[in-house]
Amino acid sequence: AFEGKPEVENLLRTDGSFTMEDIQCSNNRVSFSGVLYINGMYLSGGEIKGVHCFSTELPISDYINVDGAAEGMYTYFTSNVSSLTCRVINGHKLTYRAVIDVEVTVYETAQCRYVCSVDDIPVNQQRFNRISVECVPVRVHDSITLRESLNLPMGKPNVEEIICRDVRLSSMDSKTGENSVRLSGDLNVSILYKGEGESNPTEL
Repeated sequence: AFEGKPEVENLLRTDGSFTMEDIQCSNNRVSFSGVLYINGMYLSGGEIKGVHCFSTELPISDYINVDGAAEGMYTYFTSNVSSLTCRVINGHKLTYRAVIDVEVTVYETAQCRYVCSVDDIPVNQQRFNRISVECVPVRVHDSITLRESLNLPMGKPNVEEIICRDVRLSSMDSKTGENSVRLSGDLNVSILYKGEGESNPTEL
């Protein structure tokens, strides 16, 4: 994470996110794997101090005990990095502690035979059972990669080093078509960077 970068003196900010890549349902267990992304800003040491950034990716594999889970069941997975703390060990090494909240919902597929109506039998001689029905006609998992070039506004200095970046998706919308689903939204990108030149101005 710090290859070719100045040593760390003080951490200014850290944040993390978890992306699930694979999930498997087995006997009373749901196993999952993914990547924990950690990004941060820090103040470098030495006579000339500056603000710099770092980022790293850490693979994670774990499982959750789910009573009644079995192979072939449909699973719904959500996660959130609720806590992330980092501590400086030395100028080029950090230790971290992350708490990832994970929620898994398992759906079972079953076949039932039922009678929709009975004639000439009193209600007190009939037995009723309420069945909750979930319809999942298709399940698709896909990843979308966007690559675009951003031009700096007029008057902004050239980029020497990116300090931090923030990417957010808003105005999300989806429409179904014939054998397809169309997704649309606005991607808001903000970049804090150190400009070229002797003064090294920080620009947003």
